[in-house]
Amino acid sequence: MRVRPIADNVLLRLRPLPTQTDGGLYLPQNREVRRLEAREAEVVAVGPGHYRGCHHCGHTRVFVPTTVRPGDHVLVDAYAGDHWSPQLDKSVPRHNGSKANYDVLLDERAEWRVVREEEIHGILLREEAAAE
Repeated sequence: MRVRPIADNVLLRLRPLPTQTDGGLYLPQNREVRRLEAREAEVVAVGPGHYRGCHHCGHTRVFVPTTVRPGDHVLVDAYAGDHWSPQLDKSVPRHNGSKANYDVLLDERAEWRVVREEEIHGILLREEAAAE
C-alpha cells in the first residue's frame, strides 16, 4: 500500500520514546507526563499544499505550498493528528532492490500519524546546520 497525502496533510513516523537515560536509569513507559511530551518524528510523505482564502466572500484564493519535505525531522504534539496503522504484507517480494530500506521504513513497532502541517511545531535542525 502506498500513501500520497493530499492538501497540507503530512505522514509522520514517530520516533520511539527513550527507555533509558544517558546514566542508565530505566524510564517508566506508563507515566502520564511521558505521554504528554512533544514527540520527534520523521516526515515520510507530504501533500502539495492548500488554498487560503474564501471565494464566497470575495477574497482572493492563494495557494500555500507545504514547507516540510520528506526526510525532515520535526517536533509534533503527542496527540496531534490521527493515528494510522498501515496493514502491509511485508512477506510479498519487492522488486525495487531496496528490501533493507523497505523493512526499516515499515517496522511494525513504528507509530504512524497523519497530521496537518499547522500541527507541526517546527523542523529539527542538525547542530552543524544550526551553527551556520
